[in-house]
Amino acid sequence: MSAAAFAKGLLDLEGQLTPILVSLVSKDSSMLDGLENASSKMVEAKVQLHQIITSETTTTGSTTTSEMRPWMADGAGLPSNASQLLSKMVELTKKVTEQVKLLAEDEDEKLAKTISYGVLPPYDQAKALGKINIDVARIASGLPCGSEGFLLMFARWKKLERDLYNERKCRYDITQIPDVYDSCKYDLLHNSHLNLDGLDELFKVSKVTLFYFIEIVILFYRTYDVQVNHRDINPLIF
Repeated sequence: MSAAAFAKGLLDLEGQLTPILVSLVSKDSSMLDGLENASSKMVEAKVQLHQIITSETTTTGSTTTSEMRPWMADGAGLPSNASQLLSKMVELTKKVTEQVKLLAEDEDEKLAKTISYGVLPPYDQAKALGKINIDVARIASGLPCGSEGFLLMFARWKKLERDLYNERKCRYDITQIPDVYDSCKYDLLHNSHLNLDGLDELFKVSKVTLFYFIEIVILFYRTYDVQVNHRDINPLIF
Protein backbone atom coordinates (compact mmCIF):
# COMPACT_ATOMS: atom_id res chain seq x y z
CA MET A 1 0.00 0.00 0.00
CA SER A 2 1.37 3.42 -0.95
CA ALA A 3 1.52 6.37 1.41
CA ALA A 4 -1.20 8.02 -0.66
CA ALA A 5 -3.56 5.07 -0.26
CA PHE A 6 -2.84 4.93 3.45
CA ALA A 7 -3.49 8.65 3.86
CA LYS A 8 -6.76 8.38 1.96
CA GLY A 9 -7.94 5.51 4.14
CA LEU A 10 -6.89 7.29 7.31
CA LEU A 11 -8.65 10.52 6.38
CA ASP A 12 -11.78 8.64 5.35
CA LEU A 13 -12.12 7.45 8.93
CA GLU A 14 -12.39 11.04 10.10
CA GLY A 15 -14.82 12.26 7.48
CA GLN A 16 -15.29 12.90 3.80
CA LEU A 17 -12.32 14.05 1.78
CA THR A 18 -12.58 17.38 0.02
CA PRO A 19 -12.82 17.08 -3.78
CA ILE A 20 -9.40 18.65 -4.32
CA LEU A 21 -7.71 16.23 -1.91
CA VAL A 22 -9.47 13.26 -3.52
CA SER A 23 -8.16 14.46 -6.87
CA LEU A 24 -4.61 14.80 -5.57
CA VAL A 25 -4.63 11.36 -3.98
CA SER A 26 -6.20 9.64 -6.99
CA LYS A 27 -4.31 11.35 -9.79
CA ASP A 28 -0.95 12.25 -8.26
CA SER A 29 -0.23 9.80 -5.47
CA SER A 30 3.47 10.68 -5.57
CA MET A 31 2.64 14.00 -3.86
CA LEU A 32 1.82 12.08 -0.67
CA ASP A 33 4.30 9.23 -1.06
CA GLY A 34 7.29 11.30 -0.05
CA LEU A 35 9.73 9.17 -2.07
CA GLU A 36 12.01 12.09 -2.96
CA ASN A 37 15.33 10.65 -4.19
CA ALA A 38 13.98 7.09 -3.99
CA SER A 39 11.83 7.65 -7.07
CA SER A 40 14.79 8.05 -9.42
CA LYS A 41 16.51 5.02 -7.86
CA MET A 42 13.34 2.96 -8.32
CA VAL A 43 13.16 3.90 -12.00
CA GLU A 44 16.82 3.04 -12.48
CA ALA A 45 16.38 -0.29 -10.70
CA LYS A 46 13.30 -1.13 -12.80
CA VAL A 47 15.25 -0.55 -16.01
CA GLN A 48 18.09 -2.82 -14.87
CA LEU A 49 15.68 -5.51 -13.67
CA HIS A 50 13.82 -5.42 -16.97
CA GLN A 51 17.08 -5.88 -18.89
CA ILE A 52 18.05 -8.80 -16.66
CA ILE A 53 14.69 -10.57 -16.89
CA THR A 54 14.33 -10.18 -20.66
CA SER A 55 17.96 -10.89 -21.53
CA GLU A 56 18.32 -13.78 -23.96
CA THR A 57 21.97 -14.32 -23.02
CA THR A 58 21.52 -14.93 -19.29
CA THR A 59 23.73 -17.83 -18.23
CA THR A 60 24.25 -19.05 -14.72
CA GLY A 61 27.73 -19.16 -13.25
CA SER A 62 29.59 -18.09 -16.40
CA THR A 63 32.57 -15.71 -16.33
CA THR A 64 30.65 -13.04 -18.23
CA THR A 65 27.73 -13.27 -15.82
CA SER A 66 30.02 -13.10 -12.80
CA GLU A 67 31.68 -9.95 -14.10
CA MET A 68 28.54 -8.19 -15.23
CA ARG A 69 26.19 -9.45 -12.51
CA PRO A 70 28.23 -10.43 -9.43
CA TRP A 71 25.07 -11.10 -7.44
CA MET A 72 24.33 -14.05 -9.79
CA ALA A 73 27.80 -15.62 -9.50
CA ASP A 74 26.72 -17.98 -6.71
CA GLY A 75 24.35 -19.79 -9.08
CA ALA A 76 21.22 -17.88 -8.16
CA GLY A 77 19.13 -15.96 -10.65
CA LEU A 78 17.10 -16.67 -13.74
CA PRO A 79 17.27 -19.98 -15.60
CA SER A 80 19.00 -19.99 -18.99
CA ASN A 81 15.63 -20.04 -20.79
CA ALA A 82 14.20 -16.97 -19.05
CA SER A 83 13.32 -15.20 -22.29
CA GLN A 84 11.65 -18.37 -23.56
CA LEU A 85 9.53 -18.49 -20.40
CA LEU A 86 8.27 -14.97 -21.08
CA SER A 87 7.50 -15.87 -24.69
CA LYS A 88 5.67 -18.96 -23.49
CA MET A 89 3.65 -16.85 -21.05
CA VAL A 90 2.55 -14.55 -23.87
CA GLU A 91 1.64 -17.50 -26.09
CA LEU A 92 -0.38 -19.27 -23.39
CA THR A 93 -2.08 -16.04 -22.27
CA LYS A 94 -3.30 -15.49 -25.82
CA LYS A 95 -4.51 -19.10 -25.95
CA VAL A 96 -6.55 -18.74 -22.75
CA THR A 97 -7.89 -15.33 -23.78
CA GLU A 98 -9.12 -16.69 -27.12
CA GLN A 99 -11.01 -19.50 -25.35
CA VAL A 100 -12.66 -17.07 -22.94
CA LYS A 101 -13.58 -14.85 -25.90
CA LEU A 102 -15.39 -17.76 -27.56
CA LEU A 103 -17.23 -18.51 -24.31
CA ALA A 104 -18.26 -14.85 -24.01
CA GLU A 105 -19.55 -14.80 -27.59
CA ASP A 106 -21.44 -18.05 -26.99
CA GLU A 107 -22.96 -16.63 -23.80
CA ASP A 108 -24.20 -13.57 -25.68
CA GLU A 109 -25.77 -15.73 -28.35
CA LYS A 110 -27.51 -18.00 -25.84
CA LEU A 111 -28.73 -15.03 -23.82
CA ALA A 112 -30.26 -13.45 -26.91
CA LYS A 113 -32.12 -16.69 -27.70
CA THR A 114 -33.43 -17.20 -24.14
CA ILE A 115 -34.66 -13.62 -23.95
CA SER A 116 -36.46 -13.95 -27.28
CA TYR A 117 -38.21 -17.11 -26.06
CA GLY A 118 -38.88 -15.72 -22.59
CA VAL A 119 -36.87 -18.48 -20.89
CA LEU A 120 -34.68 -17.74 -17.90
CA PRO A 121 -31.14 -19.22 -17.90
CA PRO A 122 -30.50 -21.80 -15.08
CA TYR A 123 -28.56 -19.26 -13.01
CA ASP A 124 -31.37 -16.68 -13.22
CA GLN A 125 -33.87 -19.38 -12.32
CA ALA A 126 -31.86 -20.26 -9.22
CA LYS A 127 -31.61 -16.59 -8.27
CA ALA A 128 -35.35 -16.08 -8.75
CA LEU A 129 -36.08 -19.07 -6.51
CA GLY A 130 -33.93 -17.57 -3.77
CA LYS A 131 -31.32 -20.32 -3.64
CA ILE A 132 -28.63 -19.58 -1.10
CA ASN A 133 -25.68 -21.15 -2.88
CA ILE A 134 -25.85 -19.40 -6.22
CA ASP A 135 -22.28 -20.45 -7.21
CA VAL A 136 -23.39 -24.08 -7.40
CA ALA A 137 -26.08 -23.12 -9.91
CA ARG A 138 -23.60 -21.01 -11.88
CA ILE A 139 -21.09 -23.85 -12.07
CA ALA A 140 -23.84 -26.27 -13.12
CA SER A 141 -24.79 -23.81 -15.84
CA GLY A 142 -21.20 -23.64 -17.06
CA LEU A 143 -20.74 -20.02 -15.96
CA PRO A 144 -17.76 -18.44 -14.16
CA CYS A 145 -17.83 -18.59 -10.37
CA GLY A 146 -19.05 -15.59 -8.39
CA SER A 147 -20.52 -12.50 -10.00
CA GLU A 148 -18.07 -12.45 -12.90
CA GLY A 149 -19.58 -13.14 -16.31
CA PHE A 150 -17.71 -14.27 -19.40
CA LEU A 151 -17.54 -10.72 -20.77
CA LEU A 152 -15.85 -9.46 -17.61
CA MET A 153 -13.62 -12.53 -17.52
CA PHE A 154 -12.63 -11.90 -21.13
CA ALA A 155 -11.84 -8.25 -20.35
CA ARG A 156 -9.62 -9.40 -17.48
CA TRP A 157 -7.63 -11.79 -19.65
CA LYS A 158 -7.52 -9.45 -22.65
CA LYS A 159 -5.96 -6.75 -20.49
CA LEU A 160 -3.31 -9.20 -19.28
CA GLU A 161 -2.58 -10.24 -22.86
CA ARG A 162 -2.28 -6.62 -24.00
CA ASP A 163 -0.20 -5.42 -21.03
CA LEU A 164 2.17 -8.40 -20.77
CA TYR A 165 3.67 -7.85 -24.20
CA ASN A 166 3.54 -4.74 -26.36
CA GLU A 167 3.66 -6.08 -29.91
CA ARG A 168 4.19 -2.65 -31.44
CA LYS A 169 7.27 -1.97 -29.27
CA CYS A 170 8.28 -5.65 -28.98
CA ARG A 171 8.64 -5.16 -25.24
CA TYR A 172 7.64 -7.28 -22.24
CA ASP A 173 6.14 -5.71 -19.12
CA ILE A 174 7.58 -7.78 -16.28
CA THR A 175 5.29 -6.05 -13.75
CA GLN A 176 2.42 -8.09 -15.24
CA ILE A 177 3.96 -11.43 -14.21
CA PRO A 178 2.33 -11.38 -10.72
CA ASP A 179 -1.04 -10.46 -12.29
CA VAL A 180 -0.88 -13.38 -14.73
CA TYR A 181 0.03 -15.71 -11.85
CA ASP A 182 -2.83 -14.45 -9.67
CA SER A 183 -5.36 -14.67 -12.49
CA CYS A 184 -4.31 -18.24 -13.32
CA LYS A 185 -4.50 -19.27 -9.68
CA TYR A 186 -7.97 -17.75 -9.29
CA ASP A 187 -9.37 -19.49 -12.35
CA LEU A 188 -7.77 -22.82 -11.43
CA LEU A 189 -9.37 -22.62 -7.99
CA HIS A 190 -12.77 -21.23 -8.93
CA ASN A 191 -13.29 -21.85 -12.64
CA SER A 192 -11.69 -25.25 -13.21
CA HIS A 193 -15.07 -26.47 -14.50
CA LEU A 194 -14.56 -24.32 -17.61
CA ASN A 195 -11.67 -26.62 -18.64
CA LEU A 196 -9.57 -23.87 -20.20
CA ASP A 197 -6.82 -25.53 -22.23
CA GLY A 198 -3.33 -24.31 -21.33
CA LEU A 199 -4.36 -22.62 -18.08
CA ASP A 200 -2.55 -25.12 -15.88
CA GLU A 201 0.63 -24.84 -17.95
CA LEU A 202 0.43 -21.04 -17.86
CA PHE A 203 0.12 -21.16 -14.08
CA LYS A 204 3.28 -23.29 -13.80
CA VAL A 205 5.27 -21.09 -16.16
CA SER A 206 4.18 -17.85 -14.47
CA LYS A 207 4.93 -19.33 -11.05
CA VAL A 208 8.50 -20.27 -12.00
CA THR A 209 9.09 -16.88 -13.63
CA LEU A 210 7.60 -14.97 -10.71
CA PHE A 211 9.62 -16.81 -8.05
CA TYR A 212 12.88 -16.29 -9.95
CA PHE A 213 11.96 -12.66 -10.43
CA ILE A 214 11.46 -12.16 -6.70
CA GLU A 215 14.80 -13.89 -6.01
CA ILE A 216 16.55 -11.57 -8.46
CA VAL A 217 15.04 -8.48 -6.82
CA ILE A 218 16.24 -9.59 -3.38
CA LEU A 219 19.78 -10.37 -4.58
CA PHE A 220 19.83 -7.14 -6.58
CA TYR A 221 19.22 -5.11 -3.43
CA ARG A 222 21.71 -7.04 -1.32
CA THR A 223 24.55 -6.60 -3.82
CA TYR A 224 24.07 -3.05 -5.02
CA ASP A 225 22.66 -1.79 -1.73
CA VAL A 226 20.02 0.29 -3.48
CA GLN A 227 18.97 3.09 -1.17
CA VAL A 228 15.22 2.48 -1.28
CA ASN A 229 13.21 2.03 1.90
CA HIS A 230 11.35 -1.20 2.63
CA ARG A 231 8.03 0.58 2.14
CA ASP A 232 9.02 1.25 -1.47
CA ILE A 233 9.77 -2.38 -2.39
CA ASN A 234 6.22 -3.29 -3.47
CA PRO A 235 5.87 -0.39 -5.94
CA LEU A 236 9.23 -1.41 -7.43
CA ILE A 237 8.32 -5.08 -7.88
CA PHE A 238 4.65 -4.75 -8.74
